[in-house]
Amino acid sequence: MEKAFKEDEQVLIEEFIEGREFTVGVFKTKGNIIVLPITEVFSKKDFFDYEAKYEGASTEVTPAEIDEVVADKIRDAARKIYHVFNCRGVVRIDFIYDAKSKQPFMLEINTVPGQSEASIVPQQVRVMGWSLKEFYTKLVEECF
Repeated sequence: MEKAFKEDEQVLIEEFIEGREFTVGVFKTKGNIIVLPITEVFSKKDFFDYEAKYEGASTEVTPAEIDEVVADKIRDAARKIYHVFNCRGVVRIDFIYDAKSKQPFMLEINTVPGQSEASIVPQQVRVMGWSLKEFYTKLVEECF
């Protein structure tokens, strides 16, 4: 904290939540909020930094190998977050699941998730059994 206050008079202090990291794509079609298959992110580093994200120091597993009760809590939280924050189109929501409290904690909403072949949302779409063409068609149809 001392180092932070040397930089500015205002600092943001967040509680450290130990747990597993999950991410999930969420979108709306025909008025229904759809949660894509959950991905678990494993970082080979202590922190999920630039190197972990873009230089191969992490692994993603889709679908995540988790208990259905945990998956339901993450999906329920994702739907609620999408609704409460009035999201549109596709977003990706990152979570830490705290085994002690048995609750998912939202880390962030990525409102412009990657759409390359290697990106997480397209991976989740394929695991769900849809083609990317089907997925993007549903996104566009929701705009009308």
